Amino acid sequence: MITERFVEALLEYFEKYKNYYLYSAWIRGHLEEAGIDLSRVNYRSWILTAMKYLIGKYQLTGNRFLDVGCGMGELVVIMAIEGYDAMGVDVDPRALKVAKALSNENGRKGDFVCCDASHLPFRQGSFDAITMFHIVEHLEDPIPVLLEIRNISKTRGVCYATFPNKLRLLDDHTGLYLSPLLPRKLAEIYIKLRGRKYQYAISYGGGWDVYYRTYQHFLRITGRYFIIKPFPTQLIFPPIAHLDLNFMKFAEKLSELGISEPNLEPYINVVLVKRSTLKNDNGDTPSLLVELLCALIWPLRESFRLLTLISKR
Repeated sequence: MITERFVEALLEYFEKYKNYYLYSAWIRGHLEEAGIDLSRVNYRSWILTAMKYLIGKYQLTGNRFLDVGCGMGELVVIMAIEGYDAMGVDVDPRALKVAKALSNENGRKGDFVCCDASHLPFRQGSFDAITMFHIVEHLEDPIPVLLEIRNISKTRGVCYATFPNKLRLLDDHTGLYLSPLLPRKLAEIYIKLRGRKYQYAISYGGGWDVYYRTYQHFLRITGRYFIIKPFPTQLIFPPIAHLDLNFMKFAEKLSELGISEPNLEPYINVVLVKRSTLKNDNGDTPSLLVELLCALIWPLRESFRLLTLISKR
């Protein structure tokens, strides 16, 4: 993928955020997704593997692909280069300017539309596969967007969504610990008191528009509209390679007791399927007991993670 003009547009977009705590992380993330920085992960290889899984598992037959909240368009351009009829939508016109720079220097691969995800300008049953990466946490009420996605999905179409788990300690929108666990108003005060350096300035509204949810909460609010299926842990991005292997074995034991992996993962990865698609399969269903157990188990998970990081130093 050609990226010269993309990098120029990317750096221009983030120029005013140079003094923010997460500036380097934001830049690195986009360089990884564009295939420029392969020191940690190969984003292109991952998404193609993920799509292969979705096609096989849910018997997708078409190639119409939509990325909701596409940001700077790396995923859309990758899919277009691979032969998909790929489109991306985002509410931020500045981000789409960067996306179009990447698309243009790669032979106009991928189309982009600036719009609100709760009012998508597509006909009913338009897409085979829809992705929504790190968008759910930016929606105070995700239902209008999810209903739009259900409407524009084909009969056997699916949506692959990923979003951070509320039970994690670190807010990767600001780089501050504990924010996800605090009541929202208190979290906003805490972030404001930490100063401008820790603000989540790249949100479209310019504020901390983050609404954390547990997996059980997500199941409760979406279950009437979709069958929710966990995405395989070994295929999620970024890989959970940093977790202690002993904990991974512990998590497998918990899954045998009915506590599926998304309850315990730092980023929840799920596939949303229309209820008319899968016969005799209700997917994961909410459980108050599971939610309580996860709230108790989570500190143990974090302890394993921190001990693993410390042992590597």
